[in-house]
Amino acid sequence: MLSLPLPATDELQLADWLELLVLLSPDENASYLDLERVFRREGVLGLNNDETVGPKIQSVSLELERRALAAGEAYPFRLDERSISLKGPMDQFVPYVFCLCLSFLGLDNELNKKPYPRRLFEYLCCEAARSFVDGEAVRFASPRATRDLPVEFHLAVNALCMRIKEGVGFSQKRTFSSKDDAIDVVAWREFPDEAEGKLLLIGNCASGRNWESKLDELQPHIFCEDWMIEVPVSVRFGIRAFFIPRRLNPQDWKRVSRRAGMIFDRCRIAHWVSITKEFSDRQHCLDWSRHALAQARR
Repeated sequence: MLSLPLPATDELQLADWLELLVLLSPDENASYLDLERVFRREGVLGLNNDETVGPKIQSVSLELERRALAAGEAYPFRLDERSISLKGPMDQFVPYVFCLCLSFLGLDNELNKKPYPRRLFEYLCCEAARSFVDGEAVRFASPRATRDLPVEFHLAVNALCMRIKEGVGFSQKRTFSSKDDAIDVVAWREFPDEAEGKLLLIGNCASGRNWESKLDELQPHIFCEDWMIEVPVSVRFGIRAFFIPRRLNPQDWKRVSRRAGMIFDRCRIAHWVSITKEFSDRQHCLDWSRHALAQARR
């Protein structure tokens, strides 16, 4: 059986564990009794009696219900009072499953291979941002590929200015080996007149376990002051966004939002990508998820 996460008292991690147990089970089903058995067998941090086990399982159940609400049709699991099961084939719920595997199983050496999961996550976030603004989006994160923007930083800034039709271009100065300066995703929605002043989203992606250290990294206005000839008008009232493949405790939501901007967690990403149904890296994400699950079965 899949090992319990540590610390085993975190209902977010325990909810992830239960969801993964469904994906790993031959009958695509798991019950709260499975979780209770592990608690009682291992005596995890005192979770081995009715006074501690019951409330903890209830908190996990409430978290799963919050996920089902937040992800909507993109949530892969069916919930009832005693169990959780897969609603349909896993390939119908790729964005959620990929983020679940990425956040819980991590990026160890065996899993961090081509296609690189961090890069796949950035493309997934790019598609979620595109869907959210109902416009265009581009991945600015380094290393860039020809499908995105030019590899060289100054050329990428020039190309981005041309795409959003603001900022004029790259400000001629030393780049100090800059690669993306914390900008991973840019999405925008034009008005018919294509004049300056549009819906503009600039986002940072944090796929690893060190995501807390990245909350203050992205500063769009400073980026534009440093690297563009003019600060785009749209940046002054634009959206600063933070993309993570995990879930947040409800009590942390305001704190993280104040520091990092609009949060796109696993459920929000899955919801917005599921609307478009055009995610070009869907198969790569599915293949990586299957590989990660195969590793977890060993």
